[in-house]
Amino acid sequence: MHSPEYRETYAADLKKMLPRIPFAANFRAFADAGKRLAELHLGYESVEPYPLEGRDVSGPGGEADYAFFAVRDKKMSFGRPTPEQKAEGARGDKSVIHYNDRITLRGVPAEAYRYKLGSRSAIEWIIDRY
Repeated sequence: MHSPEYRETYAADLKKMLPRIPFAANFRAFADAGKRLAELHLGYESVEPYPLEGRDVSGPGGEADYAFFAVRDKKMSFGRPTPEQKAEGARGDKSVIHYNDRITLRGVPAEAYRYKLGSRSAIEWIIDRY
């Protein structure tokens, strides 16, 4: 339903009524893709985390952990842009995320920014919110 082709073909109908689910010529491929997507959504906690540098930080323990891991005084931010990134107009190095003054994550892949929530990537949304 997010296909530009679908939206263009049924533009007049979409203004008046609920979307139609089109007949797919290769239904099995769509059904299999939907099943894999549902498995990702339901089993995300059992997936092996991406190997980022900086994930192995451990806090002092006990109630002090809250303060250690909290994003407090400063907002989360991206790393400083490299000279090449500055030349391209980038405002920050998106492979580096400063979580707080004690925790920095390095090695965030560019593909992670393709997942969008509206017009922003999910990572950018989280950084803006916290």
